Amino acid sequence: MPVTPHLVLVDDDDAIRQLNLCAIESLDLGSVGSVASVAELMTYLELSWFRGQPVDLILMDIVMPEVDGIEGCRQVLAQQAFADIPIVMLTSIRDDAKLEEAFNAGAIDYISKPFSIVELRARLRSVLRLKQEMDRRREHEQELLELTQSLIQRQAQSERATYLDSLTGSYNRRAFDKKLHDEWLNCYSLRKPLGIIMMDIDYFKRYNDAYGHQVGDQCLQAVAACLPGAESGLFSARYGGEEFAVILPGADLDEVKLIAEQIRIRVEELRLSHVESDVGPWVTVSLGAASGYPGEISDSSQILRQADQALYRAKAQGRNQVD
Repeated sequence: MPVTPHLVLVDDDDAIRQLNLCAIESLDLGSVGSVASVAELMTYLELSWFRGQPVDLILMDIVMPEVDGIEGCRQVLAQQAFADIPIVMLTSIRDDAKLEEAFNAGAIDYISKPFSIVELRARLRSVLRLKQEMDRRREHEQELLELTQSLIQRQAQSERATYLDSLTGSYNRRAFDKKLHDEWLNCYSLRKPLGIIMMDIDYFKRYNDAYGHQVGDQCLQAVAACLPGAESGLFSARYGGEEFAVILPGADLDEVKLIAEQIRIRVEELRLSHVESDVGPWVTVSLGAASGYPGEISDSSQILRQADQALYRAKAQGRNQVD
């Protein structure tokens, strides 16, 4: 809310409007504007809002041609930007039915014409204090909302840092262990198989020795990018060093091996030179596949061990293959 409150008077009678405007200005409650109709009021409100000088209080005559004050009240409060502006109705005729209709339309108070200066000052000050308190509360709520959102964002960033590998951007071993536990329980509940792929970059130590650790890091990043992403419904992670793992909920062994072969081909197609490899001129990977039904297999560590054993066989059989 601005330091100086902003009021606007709405009355179709020019002479009465000027008279009432002088009376209101004499109270020295803030800046006071005036308009002759609801249409002019809407324009006035919009311009004031865009200029950064929003209206804090509307005083509107009930009886006006074309659009009366009650309908004007509805129109103003129907606009989200103006919905919190208090509206005080002005009336020269005491009509309880009309007043009730005005309150139902959203008016906050009414003042009888001609004005008693004492009553006018007291009522307007009361409404402005209420508006000021509403604005303070809204600002406080906004500050609390922004603080909460900031804390949520920081927590999310902290959790991401906890579960992400800083080099490759893949999930890390901690995230893998948690996901494996969760999917194990989920597959057990749904009576679906759970597949695992364990993957190792062939002769990676030689690669580091030949090209240096910086190039080795780039190789790890490129290989990690060949793994299936979350949009596939699978979960990939850097298991440790040059070893990666993939969790495949609901996949049987044939499906696991098919995905593993696709990964092997993608890595080979990177055409990353590896002069020290006994497999060929490019960086390649070996992969071990396993799948089983939770319940038939005692725990997740058993299926993980099966995938690890399959990886060992793939490496023993010449590497750059899936077992």
